[in-house]
Amino acid sequence: MHLDLFESRNWDHDHQVIVTNKSSEAAGVVSFHHGRGSQEKIFAVHKSPAAMGYIPARRWNANKLYLPANVMAHNLGRE
Repeated sequence: MHLDLFESRNWDHDHQVIVTNKSSEAAGVVSFHHGRGSQEKIFAVHKSPAAMGYIPARRWNANKLYLPANVMAHNLGRE
């Protein structure tokens, strides 16, 4: 079965593949990738439960107030 190709047989190693067009050292690319991944995870966690994908007003100041208040309410609800 083709799905057997994707099962990890060796549990001692952790592999990852990064495809990029950045022109820097490998360590810098990996650091950038991990930083970007953690940032994306923060947005994903808050997007659905904290409704960060929703912009309630057409005014910049109203949205600047809404989003932090919503994140604080979400975090207090999780505690």
